[in-house]
Amino acid sequence: SLYSGVDEVGYGAFAGPIVAAACTMTIDLPPDRVTEFWPMSSVKDSKKTTPAQRRRLREELTEFLIDMGACVGIGHASVTYINRYGYSKARQKALGDAVREATKAEGLRPFQLIVDGDVGINGYPWRQRLEPKADGRFFIVAAASILAKITRDDEMVELGKQYPQYHFGSNKGYGSKDHIDALAKYGMCPEHRVQPCNKALKKRSINTRRSSAFKKIYRNGPMFR
Repeated sequence: SLYSGVDEVGYGAFAGPIVAAACTMTIDLPPDRVTEFWPMSSVKDSKKTTPAQRRRLREELTEFLIDMGACVGIGHASVTYINRYGYSKARQKALGDAVREATKAEGLRPFQLIVDGDVGINGYPWRQRLEPKADGRFFIVAAASILAKITRDDEMVELGKQYPQYHFGSNKGYGSKDHIDALAKYGMCPEHRVQPCNKALKKRSINTRRSSAFKKIYRNGPMFR
């Protein structure tokens, strides 16, 4: 049967796009045994792989999918889209675009679309299978997860060249300390998501004030004697 798996990365980042990948291929197993299909032990949930492992997998996984006649699609939700429409719609857009790209061949209709998570894709016309943590249980979802991660990481490295002060090349847009420190110093650039950045800056400001107040109390001695 023809199956398709889809996953997205970058949902929790402070900067950069949400990127999704979908992988469609034939797996000669019934739905209750699809988890048994795992032809590459090096492929696993992208969150459990290192950058070096993903670099090695880039060529290995691509060659395998080509040999298997798989169809791969990549979808994006830009920062502009995220800031305008919110995370839920942005995720839907990225996932939907990836699936359409991975099934655009004429007559390509997956028996099941396996979606990582518990929220399906609006408007998808065929059967969806919602599976939390699917990237650790289904090969095609794990493969999609790695492809999405590689794609997004490459894009963040390029953005890091445009905005070196935010260290996108190393933090990939996530809320690391060096990233939040740079936000406090330089403000946001066009690739930042407004909601999480404002929240992080507010939290940082509160923590800074609390720390200053504590130091003042400490310098002046105990409040109660």
